[in-house]
Amino acid sequence: MLNPSSELDSKISRLDQATEALAAGQPIMIFDNANREGETDFFFSGTTVLPENIRFLRKNGGGLIFIAVNFESANAFGLPFLEHSFTVASEKYPILSNLMKHKIPYDTNSSFSISINHNDTYTGITDNDRALTVSQFSNLVSNSSSDKISDSFSSNFRTPGHVPICIANENYLNGREGHTELIVSLMKLGNLAPVAVGCEILSDTGSALGPEEAQKLAKERGYVFLEGEEIKDAWQRSEF
Repeated sequence: MLNPSSELDSKISRLDQATEALAAGQPIMIFDNANREGETDFFFSGTTVLPENIRFLRKNGGGLIFIAVNFESANAFGLPFLEHSFTVASEKYPILSNLMKHKIPYDTNSSFSISINHNDTYTGITDNDRALTVSQFSNLVSNSSSDKISDSFSSNFRTPGHVPICIANENYLNGREGHTELIVSLMKLGNLAPVAVGCEILSDTGSALGPEEAQKLAKERGYVFLEGEEIKDAWQRSEF
């Protein structure tokens, strides 16, 4: 058994390996928590994404392909959480209020925002189109401190689209412990642009791939596998 200091060094090493893999355009795997969704997601850095990465997620993940982004950038773009948009729209469409009464079983709120396509896409759903949407969105995140960033976003994207955006909690892992917060926090810890493209991993039966199976897959294919607690521990020790 590892002694406490060796165990800590091992976790730090895995975190470093994960951020190095992301920076190199490689996928990593993150398991959230057995008491939460109990799912493992694949992630690529949004700034390095290519059409073959979208194809990888589509074929090897099987769940919803989405963008995860930090709250600050989304706020600079003027993006709302979807439930806030529905609250406003429910004044005209009361059905939305009725639908929002049904809470999700594993959390108190959702990270979903709007879905987008880049203006240069056609249908928006092809691997090329989704890669373009993700990469161009990520480029804006890298420059989100610009005074005109909201104008740049609105002039380059349209909604509804084929790539949903998930916005991390304003307080990161101190406010919510979903996959959105886990990947964005990890990327900040690694000094990477806090934007990623991810997808839930489904098994051959159509259910979520179990953590033991996910770890086996990671070992066989050489992917970095992280548990949410590892990222959370590192975040709590950080200066963020």
